[in-house]
Amino acid sequence: YGKREDGSFDDYFFVMYNMHWEPHEFGLPHLPRNRRWYVAIDTSLGQINGYYEMGNEPLLEEQNRYMVKERSIVVLMGKLYAEKVEKSQMEKESNTESKEDGQSG
Repeated sequence: YGKREDGSFDDYFFVMYNMHWEPHEFGLPHLPRNRRWYVAIDTSLGQINGYYEMGNEPLLEEQNRYMVKERSIVVLMGKLYAEKVEKSQMEKESNTESKEDGQSG
């Protein structure tokens, strides 16, 4: 898959189209380790025009399948699992603070 300029892997995307007049369930592909599916766009969600702002995409509770409503399009984004990213960032900040405390004494 594609890589960013810094060499890190880009996010994954999965697009589901349901032009039928009934809802249909789609099986989702497996993602690499530490990545989860998030809803980026779901045209059946009129209250938000079907679009989630970057960073506000909700995590799918069910990572193996998704029910797409009738006459809708859904775009899922496979990205690093937020809890793991937040935990990693907190550990880095904690390590930085520890180093700074050690240098001042």
